[in-house]
Order: sequence, then C-alpha cells, then structure tokens
Amino acid sequence: MSEPVTANNNYKEGLKGTTLFGGVQIYKILISVIRSKLLAIFLGPSGVGVLGLLSSATDFVYSLSNFGLGTSAVRDISEANKEGDIHRLSYVSTVFKKLVWVTGLLGLSICLLFAPVLSQVSFGSHDFTFTFAILSVILLFRMLSEGQNTLLQGTHNLRMMAKSNVWGNTFGLIVTAPLYYFFGVRGIAPALILTFLINLLVSWYYSSKIKLEKVEVSYKQALVAGKKMLKLGGYIALSGLISTIVPYIIQVFIEKKGGLQDVGLYVAGFAIVNTYVGMVFTAMATEYFPRLSSIAKESGAFNIALNQQMQICILLIAPLICAFIVFSKVAIVVLYSNEFLSIEHMILFAVFAILFKAPSWCCSYAILAKGDGKIFFITEMLVLILQVGLYMCFYLWLGLTGIGLAFIVMYIYYLIQEWFVCRKRYGFSISRDVIKTYLPHLFFCVGCLITVMFLGQIPRYIIGSILIVLAGLYSFKKLDKQVDIRGFVKSKIKK
Repeated sequence: MSEPVTANNNYKEGLKGTTLFGGVQIYKILISVIRSKLLAIFLGPSGVGVLGLLSSATDFVYSLSNFGLGTSAVRDISEANKEGDIHRLSYVSTVFKKLVWVTGLLGLSICLLFAPVLSQVSFGSHDFTFTFAILSVILLFRMLSEGQNTLLQGTHNLRMMAKSNVWGNTFGLIVTAPLYYFFGVRGIAPALILTFLINLLVSWYYSSKIKLEKVEVSYKQALVAGKKMLKLGGYIALSGLISTIVPYIIQVFIEKKGGLQDVGLYVAGFAIVNTYVGMVFTAMATEYFPRLSSIAKESGAFNIALNQQMQICILLIAPLICAFIVFSKVAIVVLYSNEFLSIEHMILFAVFAILFKAPSWCCSYAILAKGDGKIFFITEMLVLILQVGLYMCFYLWLGLTGIGLAFIVMYIYYLIQEWFVCRKRYGFSISRDVIKTYLPHLFFCVGCLITVMFLGQIPRYIIGSILIVLAGLYSFKKLDKQVDIRGFVKSKIKK
C-alpha cells in the first residue's frame, strides 16, 4: 500500500526533493564556474568558441533524436512504481531501455551522416567533419546516461540520482582538465567523449542497484509497447526543439535592430535569471514530476498535490526573488562587470516575472503528468509565439528594459492559460491556502521592485533587506507549520 496523499506528505516530499537537488544544482554551478575558468585559461577565447559551437551542434542533434523520452518515460515508470507491481515496473523499464538504445543510435547515426553539414554550418568549412564524426558517440552515451537517471527518478531513488549527478560532474572535471591543459583545442573532442562516458558509467552504477526482474522484450515489441511513451515524448521534444529556436530568432532580431552589444547584454541578463533563479525549478521538478505522475489518475490526490506544490514553489522562490531584485546591481557586477549594469532594469522585471512563472510552471507539469502531449504542445507553442511578438514589440519600444517588461506580460498570460486548461480538463481549483500564500509574497516582491526603482542606494538596501527578511520569515513560518522545520533541525543537532 502506498502512503495516502496529504498536505503534510506533499510538503515533506517536495521540500526533501528540492533541498536535495537544490544542493546538487548549486554544486553543478560551482563545477561549471571552475570548468569555465579552466577553459578560459587553457583554451583561450577561440578555443572556448570552438567548444561552444561543437556543443551547440551536438545539442541540436540530441534534441532532434531523443523523442523527449527523458521526460515522458518518468510518467510511465512512476505509474508502474506506484502500483507496487515489480513485474509491471520491470516490463516498463525494459521497454524504456530498448527505446533509449534506439534513440541513442539514431542520434549517433544522424551526427555521423551529417558530420560534413554540421561542420560547414558551424564553422563555414569541412575542417571539423572528422571531429563531428567521432563526437557522434556522445549522442549514444548521453541518451543512455539520461536513461539511467530517468529510471532513478521514476522509481523515486532521488538520493542515488543526486549522487550520480555529483560524482559524474566531479569525475568529469578531474579527468578532462588535464586534456585541456596538455592538448588545448586538440583535447576538446576526447574531453567531451570522456565527460559523457564518465556520466554514463556513474549513472549506470547507481541505476544497477534498482531491483528489477529480467523481462524478455524484443526491439519490435518495445516500439509497439512504447508507442504512447514515444508519442508524448515526441510532443515534448518538438516543443523543446522550437523553444531552442525562439531565442535564436530573438537574438537575430536584436542584433539587426540594436547590434551585437545588445545581444551580449540580453544573453548575459537571462543567463542570470535562468541559471541562478531557475535552479529552484530544476530542483523541484526532479521530485515533483514523478510524484504527480504516480497519482495522475486520482483526481482528489492530484488536486491536493498540485495545490501543495504551488505553495511550496511560491514559499521557496519568493524570498529569492526579493533578494535578487534588491541586490541585482551587486549580482551583475560580481558575475560580470560594471559594463553590464545597463541591463539592471531588464533583470529586475524578468526576475519579478518569476513570481507568475511559479504557479504556471506547476500547472504545465500537471498537463504532462496527465499524458496530454498534444495539449502541452499547443499551450507551449502559443506562449512561444507570444514571446517572439512581445519581445520584438517591447524591444522596439523600450530597448532591453522592454524585454524585461515583456517577460512579465508573457508569464501573466501563461499563468492564466495554464490555470484555465487545468481547470477545464482536470477539474483543478486553486485552494484558498495558495491565494493566502501568494498575495503577501506578491506584496513583498512589488515592494522590493518599487524600492529599487524609485529610492536611492542606501534606502534601497535598508528597506529592501527588511522586505527580504519579512518574506523569508513568512515563508519559514508557513513551512514550519507544515513540516516542523525547527523540530527537525533540533533532532539533527542532538544526534
């Protein structure tokens, strides 16, 4: 028997998963910072450029060939795991593993066959054809590695998944750094191959600990049995592919209207928003999606889980939003330099918009958990089309600051759209607790925004800090009421 879904269960599971993978995300960012620094020293600007183009090209092929299995399969594995039927779980997992091999080999084949094209498009010559040919193997390694992590996520082995992420990134850095040091640009291809191979071996080690029965499934049977998985994944992959094209369209537009400097400022600004604020969403999704998928057929439990996740999301993200708004100028200078201070207002508005993204993000995963691939694709497409139109119009009106405002408008629309879909299709209704949680934090965030925009430096940091503390205390009080954080900390100290 599975544990009944209650408010406290959802709070505890949500916080546990977010805390665990929040730490992993922070560690991955630190590893990324160290790697970037080493690459800058060992490869120089041109070498980093080569690495960037190779990575972007292989990322594109990966998006074309993976069929979104890393997300869609979590739903099926979570459902099977929830049933407690080891044979059913083993069958679904075996089907998934077969599909992973198919998509991995497909990616490898595409990269190998189109190596001359990738070289020509990326570098304007065929000089890197052989490089792309040997890099084709990383498409297989990457898909297999994601497959192992998907099994861990779907079976709710989150601690092992976290260890896999941490050790994979650590060993990858340790092993590849000497290659860049001794061989420079010539070490890029071997380093990339070793990075993905190490991640595969580490993830395979941890996924092998999952106890499954041996089930005989042919590749033909796997393709038939996995049709639903592939269909949902196809919609996810197509949506993801288009979402990677949209930023490119926007950057080309900005370059034509404002120049390369504006493009650089735009990219830098949203790197801050997506990397440092967005890591909270990445951490939460790891636990939230499989949990929601496992109860997708239980309307009451599904409604409770969605409402509780909205509360958790708002309570965790709102104080962070306040802090980023108040100390945005400091963050820009520390992460970049004084030359980037012109994007402060863009970042202010973009970070504020995250408050509208939080509940809409919870609803979008609800659509995926229900297996509504077509609806998910349509809703995402509508937002992406709106994004392009808003960004272009607001940029022409107010420059980069206008893009920050467009971000707010886009996520307000996204929130209304996702709530409407969940209400009409799944009977979802937002609880009073969510509204009572949301409104005070909306007040704190608006207060920080007004303080930063209209007051001087000293009042900005004094009043802003007070609002950050109030937002943090309010969130702590609400979370402590549900999961007894103070009691948990005391028990750990006593141990």
